[in-house]
Amino acid sequence: AGASPAWRAALPTRPTRALRADVIILGQPKGGTTFLWNCLASPALCHLEPRVARAPGLEKEWWLYFDDYWRKWEEGRPAKMRDALRGVGADDLLVDGTPDYLQNSGAMRAVKEHAPDAKFIVMLREPLARAFSNWNMFVSWGWEQEDNFTAAVQREHGRYAACLAGGREPFECLDRWGWQKYYQGSVPHLHVRRWIQEFPDNPFLLVNASALPWVAGADLVAELAAFLRLEDAGGAPGPPGTCEYSRERPTNSYADHARGVGHTEQEVLNRTSPGELRYLQALFEEPARELEGLLREAWRPGVRVFPPPEL
Repeated sequence: AGASPAWRAALPTRPTRALRADVIILGQPKGGTTFLWNCLASPALCHLEPRVARAPGLEKEWWLYFDDYWRKWEEGRPAKMRDALRGVGADDLLVDGTPDYLQNSGAMRAVKEHAPDAKFIVMLREPLARAFSNWNMFVSWGWEQEDNFTAAVQREHGRYAACLAGGREPFECLDRWGWQKYYQGSVPHLHVRRWIQEFPDNPFLLVNASALPWVAGADLVAELAAFLRLEDAGGAPGPPGTCEYSRERPTNSYADHARGVGHTEQEVLNRTSPGELRYLQALFEEPARELEGLLREAWRPGVRVFPPPEL
């Protein structure tokens, strides 16, 4: 959209790899995407080949986010991409770690066009904990002016419900209203099924981020190696610390998250009334139940779940 034929003609062809992405992390803000991005390129995987590479400066740059792609092309973003890719070998696996792809149809269209053979790692976090953490981060950044979490969720969910009542399909409504998607970003069962349906032959790894604090980093590295078909190159593995998800990051529930370690979270919990807590728990009950079912579903070959739900 918005691109002239001349601009389209100027686009590099696929063999230049300017829009390359071999491994794509699907998720939402505060869903564990940055943790996985850091793990994949850490010394913990240095003994494996092919090398898993990150293009410096391209994490969270939305470089396959085609709703905004043409404007960024005209602003010179491809030059930045090419510069960043200079250190990435032809045999390396290049990871795109942008955290907003899971519910974005523009990103899905871009992947189909430019990375149709990509492998997908989907980061899934307990819905209410993710929503709260997302809101809390935006408040701290000044991106969210509503300092009451319940009110922010009610505002956003009200718009979503009104969109549905207007006769739109759920995915049309989920794609709307910018970045403040606390509830809409916490219904991963809808998004995951959509991606798996649209990419029926691509490998998917569904990662339960809420369970990672109880998983050894070495086990996560082994799972990533199996999924990406990495082979031992004969060197010594690096320390798995970057792939250890600290138990100090509470992930199980809104109350656990709020009680965890942050002073701001505790303050928020202290001023959240019992009625507000009941509203939040009721609103997010179905997404939590659907997420649990998603992680226990018998998927087609090529779709893996980690850690296995029986563990």
